[in-house]
Amino acid sequence: MTIICPITNTNNKFHLHVLLDGRTKTFGVALFKQSKALDVEVCDYRFVEMVPGDILENVIDIVFTELKF
Repeated sequence: MTIICPITNTNNKFHLHVLLDGRTKTFGVALFKQSKALDVEVCDYRFVEMVPGDILENVIDIVFTELKF
């Protein structure tokens, strides 16, 4: 299972949004309030890019805080 979230260009500075900066090909903010679990073994998906480590750390912090691990 993989946790995924949509990306939008609208940044309303909500605390569950993570900004994708100029270091990524994809731009906008990731919407963690709309995250979903996806079984990538059975669903079609397309890998686009890896995020820089500091953005990934921010994402992990939000996920663990919101899921209360």
